[in-house]
Amino acid sequence: MRRIDTASHRKPGLAPGFFLCALLAACEAPPQDKGEHLPIRFTVDARVADADLDEISGIAGSLRDPAVLWVHNDSGDKARLYAVDRAGNTRGRIWLEDADNDDWEDLAAFEHDGRAHLLVADTGDNDARRDSVTLYAVAEPDLAVDNRVRVPPAWRVHFRYPDGPRDAEAMAIDGDRVLILSKRDVPPVLYSVPLRVSRDEPVVAARLGPVASLPRPTRAEIDVAPMTKDWYWQPTGMTISPRGDALVVLTYGALYYYRRAAHPDWETALAELPLRLDLRKIPDAEAVTFVDDGRSLYVSVEAKNAPLVHIELLAEPRESQ
Repeated sequence: MRRIDTASHRKPGLAPGFFLCALLAACEAPPQDKGEHLPIRFTVDARVADADLDEISGIAGSLRDPAVLWVHNDSGDKARLYAVDRAGNTRGRIWLEDADNDDWEDLAAFEHDGRAHLLVADTGDNDARRDSVTLYAVAEPDLAVDNRVRVPPAWRVHFRYPDGPRDAEAMAIDGDRVLILSKRDVPPVLYSVPLRVSRDEPVVAARLGPVASLPRPTRAEIDVAPMTKDWYWQPTGMTISPRGDALVVLTYGALYYYRRAAHPDWETALAELPLRLDLRKIPDAEAVTFVDDGRSLYVSVEAKNAPLVHIELLAEPRESQ
């Protein structure tokens, strides 16, 4: 069996039941697996104070200031990003000119030409009707100089899927390409697009294949989900560690931790069974990011006064002997 050790402590003014119940870790592994030990510390560091942040669907750790987390709302908000510190206070905003928030669903931080950037995934498509979707890149500002910035995107990538429109809420940057994981396919399908292109017309994403290591619902679970509002298997976020050695997929029900190890690419690494941390007691978990050079993660949700759930990795994942 694979297992996750957890330690937690209470923050003043926060309901302990919110996160203590989520520590019950249900882990999956084949019978021949010798097990793996991953101790973590799980806390709610703060709640987001900004009333405008009522539906967080993307989060990324700043590459300029380790105390800052960049977040954005789902569809319905303006095309803007919010800088939030780990105490939940807003430190600044970016308004993207000549851009739309049709359905922003994920966010990632990366470096380009020696400068910190952010990538917004406008890839939500609940009804699978969008002919193409868009990634927006924007240079991360120095908040000490200007914490309310209006800038056009540094560039944008329009793309479409080779097999028709898809709803996708999970995106991560892997070198010079962007990985996109579909939400409503069973199992989810992984695609890739270039991080940057030289043309305005949509490019066609490469279909990398299904991720069969993620949970598959039964037909009964699919049928009753519209009534129970439980789509625990659907991916809502994805992030790759700064060192490129770990990838996490967030679903409505759990967090799945994959290691690159000796695999040549993430397509093959995602075929391996991941570590699984149960998050069923955290409703509407939609956003995840690595921070602290990959030593920990933050998760947040689509809600007002959203919690900043901090998951610290207390040791490097390793195979048990």
